[in-house]
Amino acid sequence: LGRELIAAYLIPPANSSEESSWPFDDGDGLYHFRIPHEGWDAPTSREEIAAGKLAAPPPGPRGLSTMADPDDTVHFFRNCPPLGFPGAPANTLAGAIAAVKTVAGQQGFTLANEQPKYLHFQVVSKRLKLIDDIEFLFLEEESVIHYRSSSRSGHTDFGGNRKRMAQFCDAWFQIIPGAVPLSSSTSRPSLS
Repeated sequence: LGRELIAAYLIPPANSSEESSWPFDDGDGLYHFRIPHEGWDAPTSREEIAAGKLAAPPPGPRGLSTMADPDDTVHFFRNCPPLGFPGAPANTLAGAIAAVKTVAGQQGFTLANEQPKYLHFQVVSKRLKLIDDIEFLFLEEESVIHYRSSSRSGHTDFGGNRKRMAQFCDAWFQIIPGAVPLSSSTSRPSLS
């Protein structure tokens, strides 16, 4: 087996500033893959989650976030601002998480990572098999659900993330009883 077998399905580590290093050739003519640190494969770091933030959207029109500046027409999606926790009986953190899982499952999202107050889903494109990341951060004190949806590669997603989140929001308000839309002026922590 040795050198002939370098077979693994691994995904580039989140927040990698060296995207061109995936995969990399160390000079022996074979391509190798780096293993994500401690199995963490989410775009948002644990530190950002603990601070109540999602990672900034990627540059260019290939992602969006409810934590982006509302004046940023590329990364903030006015048609689907942050979501409020659903009404009773789900008006709790556990109820909000369960509601997002329900709608995400119906939209074909695959749960990739779950942490307290954080869900990370993935969607694989049908034709090119590219991975998009959808993250939800639950701010219990404010009863607010923020999201971030982005493509991992390319300069643009050709509106795919906006379409996906518009469908998610439409389903959210149809399926979840007592779901509350929040205005785009909802307070957001800074992305810095």
